[in-house]
Amino acid sequence: MNWKITAAALLVLPVAAIAADTVQLKPGRWEVQSATSAASNGRAIPPAFVPNTPPAYRCLSPATAANPTGYFLKATNCGAPEGRAEGGNIRLKTRCTSPNGVKISMDVSGTYTSDSYDVVTRSIGKLKGVTLDTTFHDRARYVGPCQGDETG
Repeated sequence: MNWKITAAALLVLPVAAIAADTVQLKPGRWEVQSATSAASNGRAIPPAFVPNTPPAYRCLSPATAANPTGYFLKATNCGAPEGRAEGGNIRLKTRCTSPNGVKISMDVSGTYTSDSYDVVTRSIGKLKGVTLDTTFHDRARYVGPCQGDETG
């Protein structure tokens, strides 16, 4: 009987290892285009107050590229995330605390391939009775080796 359990484990472990993550981000230079929208107490904040930025360039190290969950959840002072970025799909939720003590819930979702990603991060927090709901939409593509002038 024990040999059957051992044989089953030997068959399952390699399959689990193969299924761990089939999509790896490429290390190197990434061009990221971001769009931001926000609402305060359910009312849209005019775009003039939430400007979109020109494309930014980020350098992903091999270690960062190998950990998409950590990369896509770029927040500090957060609890352990629920969900993960794996197999080209991103589904993450966490709660964070800003430097001024605001409790923020974050929801990150999207897709990625080895050379592109499309990610939406929604954060909701309340400060002095005002609920701020912010959505960041990042679209990125791999553009080659790092050049040393990247922002992150």
